[in-house]
Amino acid sequence: MMHFPYLKAELLLLAVAVVVVACIVVLFNVTDRLRFSRLRRERQRKGVTREQFVAEFSTLGIPENIPATILEHYGASRIWQDFPFTPDDDYSRLLNIAPEDIEDDAKALVESLGMQFLPEYIRREYGDKPIETLRDMVLWLDWMRQHQPTTTRASEPSSKGA
Repeated sequence: MMHFPYLKAELLLLAVAVVVVACIVVLFNVTDRLRFSRLRRERQRKGVTREQFVAEFSTLGIPENIPATILEHYGASRIWQDFPFTPDDDYSRLLNIAPEDIEDDAKALVESLGMQFLPEYIRREYGDKPIETLRDMVLWLDWMRQHQPTTTRASEPSSKGA
């Protein structure tokens, strides 16, 4: 049986590297949780409410169900339950959602609102405006609502009798 003394040194070095990486991951996780907890307490002290979030869009004529659905969608996650969101909360910084994953959330929100996810050639009309904040998502969902085929415009006020 042959002995390979250098193999022990390499295994020890690998084990140390794994421990260092694990410590870094734990440190980032703890730091992120502390930042999140501090932000939650700060907003609760300021009195940021669901009603304020929804009212932010009423002046633009956006139906209440759109911002309310966004709050319900993200509030369904245990970590975000009862979190006082603001319209300018950023997807990548606060929610840790990568830009390429926002479309999945958009599809789920469209479905939750009972709308059709429009084909890409229609969505292109919205332009190159990226969805970076919850406000952007509300505005985009309202645009989607306005461009729904007439059979799915359930959330739009009726113009009959006017």
